[in-house]
This record gives sequence, C-alpha cells and structure tokens, in this order.
Amino acid sequence: MSGMYRGLSAAVMREASLNTVRLGLFDPVMMAMHAGYHGMHGSSSSELPPLWKRAAAAMACGAVGSVLSNPLELIKCRLQCAGESARGHTFGYKGVSDAAQSIYRAEGISGFWNGSSVFVLRNLVGTGANLTTFLAVKSYILSRYGSDAAIASDVVGGLASGFAASVVMCPLDMIKTRLQNQPIDPKTGRGAIYCGWLQAMTRVVSTEGAAALYQGFTSLFFRTGPHYVLTFTIFGILQRAAARARYPDESL
Repeated sequence: MSGMYRGLSAAVMREASLNTVRLGLFDPVMMAMHAGYHGMHGSSSSELPPLWKRAAAAMACGAVGSVLSNPLELIKCRLQCAGESARGHTFGYKGVSDAAQSIYRAEGISGFWNGSSVFVLRNLVGTGANLTTFLAVKSYILSRYGSDAAIASDVVGGLASGFAASVVMCPLDMIKTRLQNQPIDPKTGRGAIYCGWLQAMTRVVSTEGAAALYQGFTSLFFRTGPHYVLTFTIFGILQRAAARARYPDESL
C-alpha cells in the first residue's frame, strides 16, 4: 500500500512550486496583455481576451514554472519508478534528500534539468490548454448564471480543463518519464537509451505504435481532473475573498 504513495513529498513540492508560478503569474501577464481583463475570479465572456492572448499568456507562465520546478519533477519521477516491483531501470533513492545528493554527485548541477526540454514543452502546451479551457468555461457560466455560480464555474471549468490538459500532455508525459528514468552513461553524463525527446518519441512510435503515446491516459485524467477541480475552486475562493477585501463596494 505504501508503494502507491512513493514520491509523494516530492510530488507535493513540485505541484506547489509549479502551480504557484503558473497561476500566480497568469493574471498579471494577462492584464498587461489585455486591458479589459480583470482576473480569473470574475471575468465574463464580454471581458474575455482573444484566444491567442489567453494561450500565449498561459504557455509563457507554464514554461517559466516548468523550468523552476524541473529538479523536483525529476526527483519525483525517479522515486516513483523505484522499488522492488519496478520494471526496467531504477535508481534506488531512499528519499528526496538522498535523490538530490545522488543526482548532484553523479550528474552535476545540470543533471537536475535532465528532461527539462520535454517537461517545459509538456507544461507549455498543457498550461495553454488548461487555462484557456478553464477561462472559456468559467466565463460562459458566469455570463449565463451570474456570480452566484462562481464556485460551480470553478468546479466545471476545472474538470473540463483537466481533460483538455490530459489530452495534450499525455504523450509528452510518457516521453518525459522515459527520458528522466533512463540509465545515465557515467562517461558522458547523458541518457544511455534516448538522446532527446524527439528521438525518444520517434523510437516509441516506430517500435510500439502511436497508441503507446497515450499509455496511462486514464490514470493521468483521474489525477489531473480532481486536482484541477480542487486547485481552481480553492484558488477562486481565495481570489474572490481578496477582491472583496480590496473592492468592498463591488459585486463579485
């Protein structure tokens, strides 16, 4: 049973760092790009920025968050692929601290960004799909039912955005795991099986078929769906509370 929670501490730290950056940056970036935007907490469809602006802002925030959180993502990935029942290569780390020290000794400081290119790409397209879908669904519900449906809009928007993100992220998620969990050549400090995300994806498709890119889609959505429902619901409640405190005379 404990094996199901392997790497939990690293996963929590990774999610905290990634979401703090990508969600925290989105509204300021979006406001700078679009004068009529007032924040995720209450933007109606009439205030919704064009699709390209929403996608650009979301992808930029996702990319920045990914670069900063890649060390924790790498540690999480390797911890979760370890254990007696693991198939293929395993690093056998004892925990987050042991993993960090081992990576630094064996691969140097740059080793913490192993697989960062595909992780950035994963969250670039994933955050683009996630936040763009969330804003569209939330704004539609607010425009039709008003501010009384704010929490419902967070819940429905979070679930829809989780599905959209899972569709675009699953292939890159699978390739990222292959890259980050492959054995490292001690002479070169590089992966012994794959040399990059494009070569890894080409090899997987040619040897296992295109459907292999969506291995684990169901489990990914079952994780991201509830995750984004909780994330956006809590985030929305906090945003509305902050907005009410700042603008007490406005209806939110």
